[in-house]
Amino acid sequence: MRRSITYALAALTVLSGCGTERPTAVRVADASVSPTSSPSVATSTTPTPSPEDGDPLARFPLAVGYDTENGDDHSPVVVTDRPASKGFSLCGKPVWDPRAGTVDVIGVEWRGEAEWSRGRTLALYPDDQTATDAVTAARAAIASCPVEPGEPGYGTAHTLLDRGMGDQSVRWTDTYWIESGADRLFDTGLTVYDLIRVGRAVLLTYEYGEGNGSDQSRLAAVARAEKADRPVVERMADVSGPRPGAAPSITPAGVGPFELGMSAGELREAAPDVDIREHTSCGATLSWTGPEGVEVSGGINTRDGLAYVSARGAGAATAEGIAVGDTLADLYRVYPTLEAYGTGGSDSFMSDQGEAAYVFTLDGTRDLPSASDRHVVQIMVIADDQHCAS
Repeated sequence: MRRSITYALAALTVLSGCGTERPTAVRVADASVSPTSSPSVATSTTPTPSPEDGDPLARFPLAVGYDTENGDDHSPVVVTDRPASKGFSLCGKPVWDPRAGTVDVIGVEWRGEAEWSRGRTLALYPDDQTATDAVTAARAAIASCPVEPGEPGYGTAHTLLDRGMGDQSVRWTDTYWIESGADRLFDTGLTVYDLIRVGRAVLLTYEYGEGNGSDQSRLAAVARAEKADRPVVERMADVSGPRPGAAPSITPAGVGPFELGMSAGELREAAPDVDIREHTSCGATLSWTGPEGVEVSGGINTRDGLAYVSARGAGAATAEGIAVGDTLADLYRVYPTLEAYGTGGSDSFMSDQGEAAYVFTLDGTRDLPSASDRHVVQIMVIADDQHCAS
C-alpha cells in the first residue's frame, strides 16, 4: 500500500511550484521554497491587500491561516510569484493552468511533519468571462475522468462534490487505489481540491493528508479544507474588481460605484461626473454614463438616499451572470423564483435578493410565442421599503 501513497505524493510534487517570495508588496530575488502548512500555534499574518504599482495581487494575504514555518524543517512559509500548482491534466485532458490567459499569479505551500501538505494558487484573469470559461472547462475535464489508471495496478479516483464557494467553484477529491485480484483497495490518503472563482480571480487550493479511510473522516477533511480557505475567498473580491474601462457591475448593493442608501453628496464623491437633478416626487434623480456606454439612472429619496438604480446598454450584467440582451428563459434559469412585476407593454420581472431586489424589464409582451423571444433591456436594483420606484 505504501507504493500508492508514494504515487499520490509524486502527483503533488508535479503540481507544486516555487519562486520569488512575496511576503510584502515588494518583489525580491528568487528563493527556493517548499510546500504547505502545519498545526502549530503561530500562524501567518500576511498584510491585508493593498495593490501598488499596478500589481493587484501585491500583499494579498494568500497565506492567511497557514503557519509561519513548515512543520518538517521549520523553513519559512512565504507567498511567491509562482503557482503552488502548475498546469495539469486528468485522463489526458487539460484541467487548469494558472499561466494560461492570466495576467498575474501568486502561490504558497506548506508541509507538515508527516504525510500532510497544503497549497494555494491565486490567478487573476483580464476579465470575468475569461475566468468563468476557465473554471467551466476545468469542471468538464474533471467530470469526464472519474477514474484514472496510474502505474500498473494503481490508480486514482477523482470525485466531484456539489459543495462550493465564491461566484463559481469546482470541488473534488482524489483517492488512491491498488488492484488486488478483481478488487480495488483504497488507502487512507485523500487530497481535497477547490477551484474557486470570485469575479476575475481564480483560486486553486489542495490539501493532502492520510488517515482518511472512512466516509466520515473524508467528509471531515473536506469541511476542514473549506474552513481554512474561506478567509481567502472572502478577500478575493478586493482584487477581482472591475478593470478600468469595464462595464459597471450590478449587485444587490447597487450598480457600479453607486450603492443603495448613498446620499447625493456620497454619489457625487463616487462618480464626480454624475448628473443629479431635483425631482418633485422623489427628491432627486441620477443619470450617468459608465464605461462601455452603459446608461445608469436612479432615484434618490431625501430620507433614505439612493432608493433604486438601473442600467441599460450592452455590457450591463448582474454578478450572477444575467446581462442586457439575455432572454426570459435565461432569467428563469438563474433566478427560478422570478415573479412578474408591474404591468405594461414592456413587462418586468422581479427577483428577491434579501434587502433589495432585481427588476428586469423585457422587450415585447407576454403574448409572444416563447420565453426565448423576449430579451432583457434594463436591469434595476431596488431597495426594500423605498419610496421612489413605482
